[in-house]
Amino acid sequence: ASSRVRGGQTSDRIASMADEQSGPPSDNLFVTGLPVGLLEDQLREIFASYGEVVQTKLLPGATKTAALIRYSSAEDAKWLVENLNGNIPQGLETPVIVRFAQAKGGGKGPGASEGRPGPYSNGAEAQAWGGKGGGKGGKGKMQSFISGLIAQNGLPGGKYSNDENCLFVGGLPADCTTQDLYSLFTPFGAIPANGVKAMTAADGRCSGIGFVNFLSPESVELAVGTLNGTAMPNGKTLDVKVKAPKGQNGKGGGQ
Repeated sequence: ASSRVRGGQTSDRIASMADEQSGPPSDNLFVTGLPVGLLEDQLREIFASYGEVVQTKLLPGATKTAALIRYSSAEDAKWLVENLNGNIPQGLETPVIVRFAQAKGGGKGPGASEGRPGPYSNGAEAQAWGGKGGGKGGKGKMQSFISGLIAQNGLPGGKYSNDENCLFVGGLPADCTTQDLYSLFTPFGAIPANGVKAMTAADGRCSGIGFVNFLSPESVELAVGTLNGTAMPNGKTLDVKVKAPKGQNGKGGGQ
């Protein structure tokens, strides 16, 4: 594993840049820091491991490439902004900047005018528990209620970081769901709300990897010691290890 990118604070600056230039939450992402020469099908293959990609558009540059990537749900896009920004995606060698694309005409910079996301009401839902979200593509009342509690630190674990006490899980079968992953890991200790995610491929089935956040390092150690190397019914071996910290080249952990 290599050291943190250029002195340990670069990934934090990358995350800060994305926050400052981000558009409204939506299913559409603007990704920069991609390598020159990256092809459209390579782009789709890399990012399809994190959710169902419905549309991509490469924006080539002289020294770096940017792209617009639209996911099938704003939840998948939000997960990437929170977890992949400043990290190294599987299949790449350097960190990328991931942020919500600017609404059409709503920002400067390459790709801003091409981003056509409709504003997504996730932020509003977090403040008004169960207000919006009953319509198409929105959250139900129960999900909105939970989102509100999380936003106001009303649940143990609060707004967890996907770096601390986080596990990378590989070798999962195609029919694995987030609920399956939760059921497998919750006996080892407390897991914060929304702290588990099985990543999906373009067909909606599990891409073979997932992430689990615990509230304590003891739970992490117990889960790794118990499940890592376990044989699965599909013949694969379960790969359970601590997720590489943000900014480190831990390609085996997808980060």
